[in-house]
Amino acid sequence: MTDDMSFDGDDLDAEFFKMVEDVTPSTRRFCRALVISPIDSPGALRAALDMVGSPAPVVSLGRASAVYLEVEVEEEDPDQDAELLALLAEEPPLPPEVDQMGKLLSKLSAHGSVAIASWTTEEDSEAESAPPEVNGTIAAMRYVNGEAEVPLPSGLVLAGLDLAAEELLLGRITPEQVDDYREPGPWTGWLKGRGKR
Repeated sequence: MTDDMSFDGDDLDAEFFKMVEDVTPSTRRFCRALVISPIDSPGALRAALDMVGSPAPVVSLGRASAVYLEVEVEEEDPDQDAELLALLAEEPPLPPEVDQMGKLLSKLSAHGSVAIASWTTEEDSEAESAPPEVNGTIAAMRYVNGEAEVPLPSGLVLAGLDLAAEELLLGRITPEQVDDYREPGPWTGWLKGRGKR
């Protein structure tokens, strides 16, 4: 009996790696941020965002109100980037969406605004999802009069906020689960368009 099956070494290696890729969950990296507003009232902050057409959710964090932002970060080699930043003792730059919101809210008061962000990694899997893994990077920045001013110790910023702030940054809860959550109004964007006429 003749066995017609034959394998080429290179082809076998390629098939093996393809099988591994198919069963290995892909990893995504997120930046979750809270931009703390100089406006204490969540309702007033929501109205201000509606005026400029921003659909970002607003949450209440005890004595402060904040805008919640979630951005998927695209990096060629996040582990290498994180290691390099650690060696240089530098914090990663905030995503443009977070930076822009910090600058915008800082114009509402002379006190400015503060953005605090965390970077987490998550795996896409059909199995029950595990909590996001934090890569140990949390950064905070103060904004004054539309400009980034100075980095702040993230631990001190978190210490002055409600516990929900940490839960949001780690991806353990969603904005909808926070007390006094304010979603965009039906006129969000419409007022901005009217102002351009």
